[in-house]
Amino acid sequence: MNHSLLKSCKACGNQISRYSPFCRNCGHPQGSNLIIWLLVLFLILVLASYTAFMIYCACHVETLETHELSRRNLLEYSDFMQVLIVQLKNAT
Repeated sequence: MNHSLLKSCKACGNQISRYSPFCRNCGHPQGSNLIIWLLVLFLILVLASYTAFMIYCACHVETLETHELSRRNLLEYSDFMQVLIVQLKNAT
């Protein structure tokens, strides 16, 4: 494997080390755009997660409201039954 340890600077064309993070001649950074792409991917994943969570919550609000109404109806029925039992006890 004969790999050259030198490469051309992206800005000035001067020969620099393949592993150098910047050009010693002009100072131009030589790093790849990998970090930028990873950041973009991370932001897309965060946005997609937030959107999915909002859709999930929107779909389950109706279920929560239904459960709350059922609980209220049960409490009202329980109160009604307690009053009915007290009236029956008083009638005897």
